[in-house]
Amino acid sequence: MYVEHYSSGAWRQAASQKCVGLHSDGWYGYSRALKLFTSNDRYRVRGLYAPPAGGAQTGGVQSGWTCFTVRPGTVK
Repeated sequence: MYVEHYSSGAWRQAASQKCVGLHSDGWYGYSRALKLFTSNDRYRVRGLYAPPAGGAQTGGVQSGWTCFTVRPGTVK
C-alpha cells in the first residue's frame, strides 16, 4: 500500500518506505496508520499487489489513488 502526504504543493511519501505492507488479515493497522496522519492535512493511498517471486505468471497490479483529508475527532 502506498501512502502519500500533500505538503508544500506536492505529494510526498508519508511512510518510511515507499510501499507499506498490510497485516496478514489485510488491514494496514489503525495504530500504525494514525501515527502517520496529521489533522487537517491531505493524504492519498493506493493499493498494490505484487505476486510472490517465482510463482506467478503475471505482473503486479495497483489501484487508483483514494484521496482524503484527516479531520480532528474522537476514535471509538
